[in-house]
Amino acid sequence: MLRKYLNLELIAMSKKKSAKKTSKSAKKPTGKKSSVKKKAAKKISLGRPTVTAEEKLFMLFHEDYEARQVFEFLRAETVGDLEQHSPQDIIHRLSRPIRETVDRIRSKLADRNRCLADDEQFAADISHRAIHFALFVFEDAQMLNLVGEGVGVTFVIVLGDAEQD
Repeated sequence: MLRKYLNLELIAMSKKKSAKKTSKSAKKPTGKKSSVKKKAAKKISLGRPTVTAEEKLFMLFHEDYEARQVFEFLRAETVGDLEQHSPQDIIHRLSRPIRETVDRIRSKLADRNRCLADDEQFAADISHRAIHFALFVFEDAQMLNLVGEGVGVTFVIVLGDAEQD
C-alpha cells in the first residue's frame, strides 16, 4: 500500500514539474511571434487585377455621373491616373473650391456687417481690419464721348486738386 502511495506521489510530482516546464517555455519568447509580426508587415495583396491601368474610367463608371465628375475634376482618364491619388487627397482637392467660396461669402457678408449663423467672431475680425485707400479711382468717364461733345464741354478739370477753396 505504501508503494502505491509513493508511486502516486511520484506521478503527481512529475506532472507538476512538466506543467512548470511548459509554463516557463510558454513565457519565453519564441521565434514564432517574430514570424507573426513579419507576416503582418508584408504588403497586402489584392490578387490579380481584373482591369488594366490603361482602362478608361468612363467605361468603368458609365452609370455613375458623380464619379465621372470627380474624374473630370482630377483630370484622370484612366485607372492608372486615378490610382495616383489617395482618398484623402481626392477629398481635399474636391473640397478646396467649396471652402474658398464659403470664405468669399463670409467676407462679403462681413463687409456689410452681416454674418452666417454662429460666425459673428469672423465678421467682427473682418470689420476691424485695416482699410487701405485706393491710389486711383476710375469711373466710367466715357472719354470717347468727350471728343464728340467738344462744343458742349464748358468745364474740364485739368489738375488733380479736388479740394474746395
